[in-house]
Amino acid sequence: GLSMEQSAKLLKCHTSEEWSVKVHEVDPSQLTLREMRYDLKASLIDPDARIMINYDRKGLGQVGGGHFSPLVAYHAPTDSFLVMDVAKYKYPPVWVGADTLFTAMATIDKCGTYDYPKGQERLDDKSSDGTSNKYINPISHE
Repeated sequence: GLSMEQSAKLLKCHTSEEWSVKVHEVDPSQLTLREMRYDLKASLIDPDARIMINYDRKGLGQVGGGHFSPLVAYHAPTDSFLVMDVAKYKYPPVWVGADTLFTAMATIDKCGTYDYPKGQERLDDKSSDGTSNKYINPISHE
């Protein structure tokens, strides 16, 4: 799998210089559900922004581990976000409550550290206590 930083680098390589890619942590000791909801909603209404999240599938009642998906809508009456491309052959797009999404995004993929052959990047959790996860929000067109 790719780390969030590797994913951001990949996106930067395949977009024009007019786009910026920002990675934000979903760390419950640093970010509240309310702040995450605000940031995601603000990006969703920005016509020049895109959101890609990384979450633990188990947190949504799915089989598997960490997964990247685009986040495309918010429904205020149910306080839910629409997660797309969650492997449509297995799972259709799904509306997820903000609190459930926050919990699923605030997890650590313990398989995220690998020893690659010499010359390839090694993935390490750089947080002091190993509890941070990340989301890319937004890919801003500037």
